Amino acid sequence: MSIFSRPVFTGSVLLVLALTSGVALPPSVSAQQIAISTSGLYSSGDYIFTESTDLFVWSNSVSVTEGRFQIGISVPLVAQTTPWVTYGGIGPTPSGGPQHGAVGGPGHGAQRGRRTPIALPDTGSYRTTGVGDPQVHVSYDLRSQADTSQLRVQLLGAVKPPLANADAGFSTGAWDGGLGLSISRALTPWFALAEGTYWWLGDLDELTLKNGVSYSVGVGRTLYRGRWGLLASISGTTSIIEDVDPPAALNGGINYSTGYWGLSTTFSSGLTEGAADWSVGVGAMATLRN
Repeated sequence: MSIFSRPVFTGSVLLVLALTSGVALPPSVSAQQIAISTSGLYSSGDYIFTESTDLFVWSNSVSVTEGRFQIGISVPLVAQTTPWVTYGGIGPTPSGGPQHGAVGGPGHGAQRGRRTPIALPDTGSYRTTGVGDPQVHVSYDLRSQADTSQLRVQLLGAVKPPLANADAGFSTGAWDGGLGLSISRALTPWFALAEGTYWWLGDLDELTLKNGVSYSVGVGRTLYRGRWGLLASISGTTSIIEDVDPPAALNGGINYSTGYWGLSTTFSSGLTEGAADWSVGVGAMATLRN
């Protein structure tokens, strides 16, 4: 499975997918492949607010690879303890949810940023679960199969339609789309990967989300005949909300993979106010070859 660049919160999801899919050691693409993956990620952080948000995202995806081309769809199930963090195309964003006017509305500039956290209505008894917006993703290998054993270059694309409940924080209520590039290099037993994606982001009613670039840079090592893997990365995005620090995080992960299926666990530590304070995740993936 190809990796799609995502922002800080999903840096751990990136690790799950990279480790279980063997991104650094690309599989054969001569036959059609169907990949099924599932991952769960739990995060906690106060972002730019006075109240912390606990967020659990369980994402399931299916993708089909034919030659150099891959297309897939992922659907997240989102559970959270406040509506102040919106789950969008690039992951969770501290938008303020139904109170996003307090983040981006006129006259609120002095409230924003690290120095003065924004106080929103108490949500001590708030708990909600729902399905987030689906995301369709595509990738295309720019190098032939014979050239990808050591170096793989992929063109990436994604689109997220606004189908989920925006008031509950499961969606921004707008379309998002991205176009990017992924490069991975194997120097057995080491490997490295780098990704960058430009995102066109839809706005909330009273909050403008700036278009931006998400990125991830990582290095890893395979162990025990390549079945075990370790990966560390840093991921983030450029600023998408005015006066809010752009999110960035340090990520780590470990996995076990047979080449046909894999399991992984990940962890992440936020480096800025735009990211969750911490997150942990698990994932599984299976590949079917025709």
